[in-house]
Amino acid sequence: MKRLIVAILSLISTTIFALAQNDFGTKLDNADAQLSQLSEAGQQNKTIESDFLLEKKISLMSDLQQSKGRFYFKKEGNKMLLDYIEPKGNKIAMTDEGFSMTMGGKTSHISLNANPSVRFLCSMIKSCTTGNLDDFSDGGKTEYFSDGKLFTILYRPTDRRIQRYMSELVLRFDLASNNLKIMRLTERNGDYSQYTYLNVKTNTNLNDDIFN
Repeated sequence: MKRLIVAILSLISTTIFALAQNDFGTKLDNADAQLSQLSEAGQQNKTIESDFLLEKKISLMSDLQQSKGRFYFKKEGNKMLLDYIEPKGNKIAMTDEGFSMTMGGKTSHISLNANPSVRFLCSMIKSCTTGNLDDFSDGGKTEYFSDGKLFTILYRPTDRRIQRYMSELVLRFDLASNNLKIMRLTERNGDYSQYTYLNVKTNTNLNDDIFN
């Protein structure tokens, strides 16, 4: 179970090796305009697809672990898929009904109805992807930054259930397109997972077979 929850959280985590606060630009006292633009874009985007680069920093290893693949999201049914090219065959998928992970040829499933914590985390994933950030209004402290090109949301959970798995979540949105560019999740021990999304396309015709 813990492995699956960590995998879910890794979904919500240009190569950047350090994202200190002073790299985010100017702290915003009021981010209503940026949040409104993200929400509007999220309502308009029925599908999202892109390439992704995943970088993982693990404390017991000196080098960053990298993998890559294709990301797909379809608002209808809340369908989401990370289809890995390297390592090939690995997948992480989510729908309204459940969450599944295929690693090394073995697949595990979680029913969202049977696990409220996982249901909340999957809802947060959708919020990160679509820019509808209502789930960040409770259960944590949120700060906003802008450097003129990227709008950054820094979220630190106060809910102890979530703190078990992450200490900080960074979301960076391209101000020109309002598309999510970087998600970085830091765990309690300092390890982190960072996704960079490249070649983002919205409102394409995604066949449901992609998610099977």
